[in-house]
Amino acid sequence: MKPNAIMMMLGGILLMSVAFLGDTETPDNPVLPVTPGVDDGRRVLIVYESEDKPSYPIGQAMVLDSATFREYLETKCDADGWRFEDQNVDATHMAETWQRWMKRERESLPWIMISNGESKAEGPLPLTIELTQALIDGVME
Repeated sequence: MKPNAIMMMLGGILLMSVAFLGDTETPDNPVLPVTPGVDDGRRVLIVYESEDKPSYPIGQAMVLDSATFREYLETKCDADGWRFEDQNVDATHMAETWQRWMKRERESLPWIMISNGESKAEGPLPLTIELTQALIDGVME
């Protein structure tokens, strides 16, 4: 088989995978009120398990690995306003907000937490970059 044919087949498989993931339902991500007197600013935290990352759906892995997604976060968040952290990281050296967020209970991994300073959302990480950006945009607006 010619290299171009192999590349076309792999590209088709990737496109089918992305199209399939786009059709999946998005987990509910309820918007929760900010604790009175606590302004966390415009922040996003994604908590995951690095050992399990190879088994995450491709769309979630792309959220964690995409340079373009990180650039997007730079436009949405305050300075030092986003992080991707392993659930077992030692958070004692982090700013107080990140320490508090890392202590929150999570029902599953990967888990996303978003704050715009007035409201928060948290829940399972959506299955694609597009769905993750839509969730963040919905909270940040």
